[in-house]
Amino acid sequence: MTNRDARFTTLDGLRGLGILLVVIAHARLVWLAETAPIHGWETRLLQVLDFNWIAMEWFFAMSGFLVTGILLRTRSDARFFRNFYARRILRIFPVYYGFLAFYLLVLPRLMNLTDNPESAYTYVAQHQGWYWTYTANFLIAKHGAWLGEMSHFWSLSVEEHFYLLWPLAVYFLRGRSILIVSAGAIVISTALRAYLTWWVGLPTVSVYVMTVTRLDSILMGSMLAVLIGARADVSRLLWLRAPLSALSVIFAPILVWLYAREGHFTAFGEAARTQQQGHLYPAVAVFGYLMVGIMSCALIVWLLTGGERNPLVRLFSLRALRALAPYSYAIYVVHFLVLGMFHQSPFSMLNLSEALGSRALGLFAGFTLQLLVILGVAWLSWHGCEKHVLKLKQYFEPDSARAPARAPAAAAAT
Repeated sequence: MTNRDARFTTLDGLRGLGILLVVIAHARLVWLAETAPIHGWETRLLQVLDFNWIAMEWFFAMSGFLVTGILLRTRSDARFFRNFYARRILRIFPVYYGFLAFYLLVLPRLMNLTDNPESAYTYVAQHQGWYWTYTANFLIAKHGAWLGEMSHFWSLSVEEHFYLLWPLAVYFLRGRSILIVSAGAIVISTALRAYLTWWVGLPTVSVYVMTVTRLDSILMGSMLAVLIGARADVSRLLWLRAPLSALSVIFAPILVWLYAREGHFTAFGEAARTQQQGHLYPAVAVFGYLMVGIMSCALIVWLLTGGERNPLVRLFSLRALRALAPYSYAIYVVHFLVLGMFHQSPFSMLNLSEALGSRALGLFAGFTLQLLVILGVAWLSWHGCEKHVLKLKQYFEPDSARAPARAPAAAAAT
């Protein structure tokens, strides 16, 4: 493994920790739905876990960085568009559409999901065309609230829109122009969030999921890729470490202050339960994504440029975290459904708490069991389907397949 390869594998670790944080964040929502009013240590724990949405920005920044790097290295290829789109389809479509078919066509035959006409499943089934066309984020924005076990598909829609349109920008623009377009789009996205949140009065969940309002992190990651160039010379990012680190140190307490300012810490129990209605934390919705996008890029820069003894590099080089990278896509797709099914089973966190006589033990045991099932399903998905389908990528190899920069497992999972 070359030094460059070793540096890029830290992104596998980032993806591994990121997907764990996302699962924990959504398990937190299930815990809130199951339990009586929370208090004491539960309040403090759930307050901390509410920040786990930040991991979603890691994924956006990584996608922008890795995908833009691929596009820059293959831009001169004769079959640039065909190869890129074909390889994206092979990576994404089998799991996405396989799960969608199971959820909408098979699962109703196994469980009585259509009995309640007011359920989130019924609403999704009646509007399933949005999911088949990767526009679920606009359905959620239109609805103004989350849609049960399919809520997380909003981010898959955002990334698919990026995969569809960004190759055009990279192909027709050059380095400096890409940077200017990206910076301009980030400014417009932030201004649009402010307008829709404060002037139009849209629910913040609608602002949270729309592609045009979530360009910050993904385009910041793209800008990092442009800066290191087609040869992936990460030393070109060294000058960014100090300013990005300084901004991160400034933004972190500001983000906490914004949460506190909007009542997150003083009325957590009721606030968290009504968060799905999407009317909380408007200042976070406007400015938080921009700040976290910058913090995410700071983390990526340090992982790519830090030495072997750097604590962040050592953390994200852990084999246990890097091992999750190939499975992260399937984990993300299936995890919310698994959490929801446990919520309605005898093995829910609440039922286990009552059986064990301890809310802490019930929370730990329930989440551990859910995580093991999620990992098991993802393992079967990878070894039973994904890795075999990905072998077809050999028919769409870019002309620059022997480029010096190796795409880590994280790149394959974007």
